[in-house]
Amino acid sequence: MTDACKPSTDICQNNQTVHCKADGSGFEDPKDCGKKQVCTGGVCQPIVCDPNAFVCDGNQIKSCNVNGTQQTVSKTCAANETCGLNFGAPACIPNSCSAGQTQCQGNTVVQCNAAGTALEITTDCQATNTVCYGGACQPKVCESGTLSCQLGNVALCVHNGANLEPFQSCSSTQYCDSSAPGCKSQACTPNAIGCNGSLLATCNELGSGYSNAGAIDCAATGQACQAGMCQPIICTPGSLLCQSGDVYQCNEFGTAAQLSTDCADSTSHCAQSGSVAFCAADICTAGVPLCNGNVATKCNNDGDGYLPGTDCGTNQVCVSGTCQSKVCVPGSLTCSGGSSMVCNAQGTAYAVSQSCATTQFCNASTGTCKPDVCPAAAQGCVNEVLGTCNTEGSAELAGGTDCKASGQLCTLTGCAATATDALGSYVNSTSASSSAMFGSVVYVATPRTLTGMQLTFSGSSSPTARWVVFASDNQSGPYTPVFDNVAPASNVTGSLVMQSSGTLSVSLTAGKFYYFGAVIQGSYGYESTTAQRYTSFGHALGSYVTTVGSAPPSSFQFSSNTSYAAMNLLTKLP
Repeated sequence: MTDACKPSTDICQNNQTVHCKADGSGFEDPKDCGKKQVCTGGVCQPIVCDPNAFVCDGNQIKSCNVNGTQQTVSKTCAANETCGLNFGAPACIPNSCSAGQTQCQGNTVVQCNAAGTALEITTDCQATNTVCYGGACQPKVCESGTLSCQLGNVALCVHNGANLEPFQSCSSTQYCDSSAPGCKSQACTPNAIGCNGSLLATCNELGSGYSNAGAIDCAATGQACQAGMCQPIICTPGSLLCQSGDVYQCNEFGTAAQLSTDCADSTSHCAQSGSVAFCAADICTAGVPLCNGNVATKCNNDGDGYLPGTDCGTNQVCVSGTCQSKVCVPGSLTCSGGSSMVCNAQGTAYAVSQSCATTQFCNASTGTCKPDVCPAAAQGCVNEVLGTCNTEGSAELAGGTDCKASGQLCTLTGCAATATDALGSYVNSTSASSSAMFGSVVYVATPRTLTGMQLTFSGSSSPTARWVVFASDNQSGPYTPVFDNVAPASNVTGSLVMQSSGTLSVSLTAGKFYYFGAVIQGSYGYESTTAQRYTSFGHALGSYVTTVGSAPPSSFQFSSNTSYAAMNLLTKLP
């Protein structure tokens, strides 16, 4: 940035000295030079002579500089000469003169004698309170070497106080300040009505200030004076406020506000905090229906709040700006059309949570999809009753045989003391190069006690088998161990044959998912089929195999499939 002036220097402005600020940004500390001094070179200097004039001083001709602040000797007259006026101009005149000629010596009029050989004093002008100029006493009109205001301009008193000469011309927007003669900027338009603080007043004829005579105090009526009128105060001067959705700043009088910041109409609005206003992001879209808590309303036109609305009360809830009836508890589950339905967050409707597969039904008590407990529209066992399953696969129809009445359990062929359920046949085989855990998952619909497991695998590679049972509350898992037992393989011929776990006693709880298997090394048999496999106590969901070390995993996840381990499960009543 270019400096406004040379830092820390003094210059002249309108017969004042002004000091340039240290940072060069402008001027400060103005000082008037007064009536008897003139500003030159940034210094007030006394006026000691008539600017640019030549005068006789004794027997010397002296010249005055352009500012009247300094005289210098222009010429010294010879011994046979006298300094005097020659056609009105100072000159060294031979010691002879024209008879009767007059001139000034100081403030005295002298006249050449009749012989023309000498000057004789004729009149002391000071005695008549006049001044000598041009060889005659003339009225004194001013104090020689002083400044004054004449007809709106600055004049300098010259010729020993006999005349005033122009010194500085003031422009149409300036006035001459008589207290310290110099041209200064007008404070107001001459003779016009304007504001002097809170006063409605008339500017004087010079434009130097206002006359308070007959002035009206706008503050007396709670108003402010601006632009030559008393106007209502509508805001705090300099403060920021919101107006028409934008930030405005109050003017210095408090009578009006101007646009300060234009808030983007589509995304923000003007917000007020005390005396501070600012653009803030909209909290809603203007005119759009919405909810303010449980009140159905609309966003106001500024996007910064809500219009008055309708309280939806306790039996309804606001959704997208409308009151809707509550029909369910948010998050609760129910069954509809063979699917698990979940109540939405507002409690106004259900939506599909899970579409139950063809081998599942929606459990009305939990509202969740569960594996079928019996083959749909076919014979099966449920809660130790042998009968015909409904078309949903969720329960049996009435009229079945209750095996518990005779102290027995239900098998798919009739009532018996124990049951042996085959999950899959030995149709396919796979060889494991390292230890593997292999078995199948069953959903238990009827409580039983597991008394044994039989699994087809090669006993020569696994002289022992680690029989395991895992359980989970969910079909996908996680499955965690509930039984783990190492037992000798029942057949070590090297062929894929049914191996037995021996006698077991593991409680099976209805509603849980169980994995039955063994940790083996070698080959194992399985059956791949799309046909659903039901047991006398539940529904087989597929096989699961994973490579392990010497011990089974601490947990695992499961996905239903169409492969079943070639194994039998032996159970009895709990």
